[in-house]
Amino acid sequence: MDHFSIRTHQGSIFRAGDYDINNTIIPIVAGYEYKDYLQLGQILDVGYMGIDLKCKVIGILEKHSFYNDGYSLKYLDRVVMLPSFEAEDIYAHDGTFMLRLLWDKTSGYIHSSLSANSIQELFTKKVYNLTWNLMS
Repeated sequence: MDHFSIRTHQGSIFRAGDYDINNTIIPIVAGYEYKDYLQLGQILDVGYMGIDLKCKVIGILEKHSFYNDGYSLKYLDRVVMLPSFEAEDIYAHDGTFMLRLLWDKTSGYIHSSLSANSIQELFTKKVYNLTWNLMS
């Protein structure tokens, strides 16, 4: 957010303490187009990777906020952002949650000669296998 000078129209962006997976209320920052529908401090129930979270709106982004993903500009007017979670001991959590969190952390950062679809299929098969083994 600092790198692309992303600022808020109202409220604030994330702080270091927002990234702890043990927080009972998770802060969210919404794109500018949500300014008429969400209010600062509003509490929302959100589903993320199969877990129900209580979230609190802490900021609304400036109109036409964007970042460059290396290919094109990605506008943030219609997004709702959660912090990327950090955990002290990932093994203390459910195995399927660990796999989903791992995939969330690596999504978009895998370099391979395989196509994106091939990589997705490979990970999907692995997750199904590991999930099946955890449930057996």
